[in-house]
Amino acid sequence: MKELVEKYLKVGVHQNKLITTIQPSVVNWSLSRKCIVGGETGIEPLEVIYDENSNGKLSFENNRLVSMQIRTELTKEDIDEINKSNGIICTDVLYGREGFRYGFIPL
Repeated sequence: MKELVEKYLKVGVHQNKLITTIQPSVVNWSLSRKCIVGGETGIEPLEVIYDENSNGKLSFENNRLVSMQIRTELTKEDIDEINKSNGIICTDVLYGREGFRYGFIPL
């Protein structure tokens, strides 16, 4: 993964905007825990959600699927968008193609 991070840093993406994964194309992001859940992480995607009456339930409500798309290059506009965003989740699984594969972390 060090090479993957260096690849993004080399084009101008800030290191604090990168989260790496070994997942090839889709990850499950927890909005409340602000991390990847399930899969390689070992973090249970289910979490306790409380309603206005403090009643808890197990739920996936706070999770969002992040699709990582392959891009052949990163333009200055792409890099600026990444650096102004919450960050990206990136992987080096490109199936023999050249380029970058990432998805934006949801709000």
